[in-house]
Formats: sequence, C-alpha cells, structure tokens
Amino acid sequence: MAIILGALMLHGMKPGAELFSEHASVTFAFIMALLVAAFLATIIGSFGSFVFARIINRPSRYLAPAI
Repeated sequence: MAIILGALMLHGMKPGAELFSEHASVTFAFIMALLVAAFLATIIGSFGSFVFARIINRPSRYLAPAI
C-alpha cells in the first residue's frame, strides 16, 4: 500500500478526499483493476493448484533450472 501511495503522490495525487473528488476517474479505474486482478488471481490459483502440486513432485534436478 505504501508503494501505491508513493506512486500516486509522484503523479501529483494527494491522499484523502481529494483523491476521489479531483481524480475520480483514475482512482476508480485503479480500484477496479485491483478488483479484477484479485478475482483472476483467485481463479488461476484455484484451478492452477492441481498443476502446481504436480510440478512440486518433480525431481529437483528438473525443478532447479526452471526456478
């Protein structure tokens, strides 16, 4: 959150009520992007967990170079 706050301040957006009144379009677009990213991460994580579990069972001589 501190990184996001710092990035917004670098672009001239001050935290507080001004963020939603003066820069509403950017703020709400950013919030929606975070919501979509969280939703996609949940879907990919839940369906990908089976694949990730299989990958971990591979021998370390194959896993180490890939990591």
